[in-house]
Amino acid sequence: MRANKEGRSGEGSSRGKETGKRKIGRTVGGSSQSESVSGSEEELPSGLSAAQKRKEKAKNDTEKWKQTVLAKSVTCERQVLREQIVDTIAIQKLADRGLNFFFEKIEGYYRGLCVQFYINIRIDTTRTIHSKVGGKNIVITADIIAQYLYSPRPNPTTVQYPNKGFTPLKEKAYAHAIYTDPADFQKGKKFVLGKFKPEYKLMTKIIHYNIAPTRSEKELKLADAEFLYVMMNSVIIDVAECILNEMIFFKEKAPYRANMPFVAMISSICLTVGAPLIDDPLIQPPIGPITMTSVKKSSAMSRPPIVPPSASVNIPPSSEIPTDIPSSSTTPPPKKKKSWKVRIEGYIKKLLCHQSDFERKLTHKIDYCVQAVEQYTSMPYIPLESNTEGTEEEENEDNEAEEDDDSE
Repeated sequence: MRANKEGRSGEGSSRGKETGKRKIGRTVGGSSQSESVSGSEEELPSGLSAAQKRKEKAKNDTEKWKQTVLAKSVTCERQVLREQIVDTIAIQKLADRGLNFFFEKIEGYYRGLCVQFYINIRIDTTRTIHSKVGGKNIVITADIIAQYLYSPRPNPTTVQYPNKGFTPLKEKAYAHAIYTDPADFQKGKKFVLGKFKPEYKLMTKIIHYNIAPTRSEKELKLADAEFLYVMMNSVIIDVAECILNEMIFFKEKAPYRANMPFVAMISSICLTVGAPLIDDPLIQPPIGPITMTSVKKSSAMSRPPIVPPSASVNIPPSSEIPTDIPSSSTTPPPKKKKSWKVRIEGYIKKLLCHQSDFERKLTHKIDYCVQAVEQYTSMPYIPLESNTEGTEEEENEDNEAEEDDDSE
């Protein structure tokens, strides 16, 4: 059964409910198609035919996309280090879905290959990804992704997700399954990672790095919570199709700041077809494997700051507080502005420090040059006579002249 081509290609109807919001968000961002179209039309010279305008517009859009990709960072896949994970529920779900590849070590990626791939990426009408890297044609389909993952795809007739026929649950049902305390969930709000059950925290991190990098990790929308629920339950899902949809989404609708996804997989596929490496070193994954320690750390960072007990005490209005009571606030008082005299003195001190440092370096260099010259010549170095006495005599004469002027 072919996945739905809307949104992220066939995700449940709850994702369809958010379609309007998602489109608005993309338009506000810097990568909206409407803005690029209007911008390119303004830049087109007048007097061109319709075909020439289309050609110029495509050229401008290609150049903009190239500059966007060059400025992007990456989201590299991460190994799931199951030996250091106590919780086995999420690990067992991955194994049941044939995703043992996620337990293998990630060697790294080649940024040059990934940049070329995403610069030249295009999607045809059959949702097949095409690109060209180093003169080699790169084709990526769901079947090729499944081969890379060593994970057979499920029978298309049995796939429940992504599928436009998928029946989603209500918000409360997802919150009851995902949250440690369902009462912490606020209707209409996002799902906060810090309040998830441990096994759902772990699966959220696995999804973010290895299956759906464009989804949020710390605050999940309803559609993202739906995907998390699907991964943690007995729903037949085509993971290879989901990864393909993510790559297409990155090209067509991803936010301007989204990182290049699946760089380790792209590097491997490019090398398999013989794409050349030209001064492109292997870059190790910037973040280590996924463990329960990393999950706990990210969960702690996603929690709101703890409010001290004193903050919950009822404080009377400012009008009722006497003005003669000294403040107990620990906030330092505002700094007073320095007067112009203090500033000038500070500048003079800095100049004197720089001058003394320069003199010290210059003296050291002169001494070095003198010692070096003595090794190559028999002529001894004779220092100049000190002119201290002459200087003192001149100063005395000046002082006497000033005294004579004063007496007159």
